[in-house]
Amino acid sequence: GKLIINNENKPHDTSQLYGIDYAHMTLVDIDIEADSLTVRGWDIRSKNVDIHILHQNGFELKTLSADNVLISSDSINLVNLELLTAESHIQNSVELEFSGFNDFKSFADSVVFSMPAANIRLHINDILSVLPTLGKVNFFADNKDKAINVTGNINGYVNRLRVLDMKASMGGITLEGDF
Repeated sequence: GKLIINNENKPHDTSQLYGIDYAHMTLVDIDIEADSLTVRGWDIRSKNVDIHILHQNGFELKTLSADNVLISSDSINLVNLELLTAESHIQNSVELEFSGFNDFKSFADSVVFSMPAANIRLHINDILSVLPTLGKVNFFADNKDKAINVTGNINGYVNRLRVLDMKASMGGITLEGDF
């Protein structure tokens, strides 16, 4: 299918160097498969979820799948998540905890992120596609052609993440330890 979002209350953001303007976006191809889907208010549950998304700018989420999905007004739990793009791969369970959906407006300070036994290969260009404002940060702009590999136990608010038993690498640089 196709999904178009056009928020006429917000002007088009033409200043973005990278990424998606979430107020004005077109998903030119979106496919969703889910088994045993139940929706009760804000509680959504499903098994064997598989999603494919192609954005008009060419960014493609080839696979976003999970064995079990639970979304409620205060958490999102994705069991055996697999996220695959052309250059990134995440395979792990993920949990987000928050006090309400408004916390996503200040995601880095308000949402607790948990990923035990993380196994991540995340390409910087994919990060910039999803979080375009990071394109103004020199580290991301200077390394947009590189990937970060991370293993370890990740927990905490995004801007204060705690990573235990971490091994991270990018290019020829490797870090190991608890952070």
